[in-house]
Amino acid sequence: MRVVALEEHFGTPDMLAGRDWSWLPASPRDRLLDLGAGRLAAMDSGGIDVQVLSAVAPAAQQLPAETAAAFATRLNNELHETVTAHP
Repeated sequence: MRVVALEEHFGTPDMLAGRDWSWLPASPRDRLLDLGAGRLAAMDSGGIDVQVLSAVAPAAQQLPAETAAAFATRLNNELHETVTAHP
């Protein structure tokens, strides 16, 4: 049986920039940015086979219409590259 983790949050540097993240300890913030080796190691240690990735809020839904589509496209392209590299 495969173990799937739902709604595993991630962020990108531009998503986290310019916001007050002082309430969040550095370690979780670093984990939000990690879409590579650290996340895969954590999945392995937890017995997780697949993660369903979700952008940390606020994401495209919070942006003005004139910038939201371009942001969502860029974010989806970055996720595509990540999933392609780590299927």
